[in-house]
Amino acid sequence: MDLALQTLLDKQALYELSCRYMRGLDRTDAELLRSIFWEDAFCEYGFINSDARHFHRVCGHRADRSHLESAHDWQYADRGGGR
Repeated sequence: MDLALQTLLDKQALYELSCRYMRGLDRTDAELLRSIFWEDAFCEYGFINSDARHFHRVCGHRADRSHLESAHDWQYADRGGGR
């Protein structure tokens, strides 16, 4: 597979992961959040610094069920070509 196509596929995969993460936060869905992180992930966000399991519990069981987040992201894959 050529490098340009692989870069596009990698960017799309990162975008879809980001979308699933935001959906999990928006819907306060602990199960969806759990599916996104590695088992041994550590979350360092300032307001919470803990293992991912604790992060899932906090964000997935919030009292404020109308919580909405939005994220604007720009995916950049450095394949040695530089910018």
